[in-house]
Amino acid sequence: MTSPHSPSDEKMNIGSDHSPARADEAAKVPSSPQRAEQWTPGPWEASLAADSHEQRSVYGPNHEHVTYVVNGSAIPGRTTANASLIASAPELYEALDRWLALADYSISALGVEPHGEEKVVLELARAALAKARSGDEGK
Repeated sequence: MTSPHSPSDEKMNIGSDHSPARADEAAKVPSSPQRAEQWTPGPWEASLAADSHEQRSVYGPNHEHVTYVVNGSAIPGRTTANASLIASAPELYEALDRWLALADYSISALGVEPHGEEKVVLELARAALAKARSGDEGK
């Protein structure tokens, strides 16, 4: 299985300042390490048409079935909302993984130590990515 990143993702651009000094710094930002994740590669799409059991399906590329989302709630729209959230998982994972790599690079390059809310957000991001990679539910 391939990583959620494309092989051309060798570097990330930081900031909008295109000065030569900023370009040199941007060239030093590493992409996240390539990993062989076990999930179906994205993008995923949610089928918003309910079947007779009020369940939705989530599909990967080439209409590969990823999962069913069953209506376990009496709240209208809950199943559709859950299916849409699940379908966004590959893009959310990639965005958070790249953001964390950029944050770690920036912290290192600036020689700062995160504290307070910054530290809490970084810990939440790392825990969310670890949960996605391991299937652990934080127990």
